[in-house]
This record gives sequence, structure tokens and C-alpha cells, in this order.
Amino acid sequence: MQDTPLSAQPDQSAHAPLSRPSTPLTDASATNSLPPPDIIPTTPLGHLWAFMGIAVGFYIAYTSWTGSAPSDDWGRRWILVAIPSTATIGLWLGWRTAWQTICLAMTCIYLGAPFIAARVESCLLPIPDAVPCFADNTIVLDVASRLAHPIYYPVLIAVHLAGACFVWSFVATNGGQNYVAASSPRPSVD
Repeated sequence: MQDTPLSAQPDQSAHAPLSRPSTPLTDASATNSLPPPDIIPTTPLGHLWAFMGIAVGFYIAYTSWTGSAPSDDWGRRWILVAIPSTATIGLWLGWRTAWQTICLAMTCIYLGAPFIAARVESCLLPIPDAVPCFADNTIVLDVASRLAHPIYYPVLIAVHLAGACFVWSFVATNGGQNYVAASSPRPSVD
């Protein structure tokens, strides 16, 4: 169909409503507008929630490590979950639109940190008649258990803390965008 001026087309107002072709907005006012207020990266309240979540988690983890008996594995279980769970809640309260990115990143940190801490402990723990980092796992576990894991728990707290601060920095500098949903579009059901 040829493009003809609107005045040259026959009058069809009685038959169908007049509709204009949809064109994207390209004027300066539409492209330079600010994002919604809850995803602006400099929101002080967002940073406050994130800081409070990470600080509360660090406090719980540190007091669980220093306040429990070395042989009390049940009392030290809070070290494993304190920082990832409270940091996730704090980051979510700060940037609600990035909840999928926050949850995925903190889950990866939560699941990966014990392996990193165990490897660091096996490399730094003095084991008689063994090469560091390549000792038998049963020997490392036995020596570490007798010494109450002097390296594992501080490294675990440090990895959780560093990971939570990294996620905080990532989410804040990228404006609270949800990268998980943007990178994996859902298939259409049409």
C-alpha cells in the first residue's frame, strides 16, 4: 500500500476508529528522563539497608565464632548462614527491583564459600609429614577438628563478607537493574 497523505484518503471515520502508526519516542525529554526512584543507585536508604544487613550478619557470625566453644559445631552453624541470609534481606530491602540478581549472587556465595574456606585451611594448616594443599582430606579434617578449625571459620566469614560487599557494589553501581531476568528471557506463550 502506498503512503498517501491523510487528506487524500477516503473518509473511514464511520467504519473504524482513526489510529496512528506507533512510533518510538525519540525526543530529548523521553530519552533523558530519570529512572524510577527505587532503582536510583545513590539512594541513601538503599545503602543503609544493605549496610545494616551485612553488619548484622557479620555481628552474628563473629559472635557465634568467638562466643561458642571450639567443639560446639551446633553453636557455630550460624556462621554458615548469618551473612548470606541477612545481607540478602538487606540488599533486597534496598533494591527491590534486583531481587533475582541479589538472590542468585548470594546463593552462589553461600554455596561456594565453604569450599574456598576448606581449601584455604588445607593449604595453610601445618600438617606433619604432608605437603600443604595436597594432604589427604581425612588427615586435614582430623588435624583441623582437633585444633577447632582455626583457619576455616575466619576465612568463611571473610569470604561471605567480601562477597556480600561485592554484590552490594555491583547492584548499587548498576542502578538496581535485574540482570537475571534480562539475560534469560522467558519464551512466549502466544
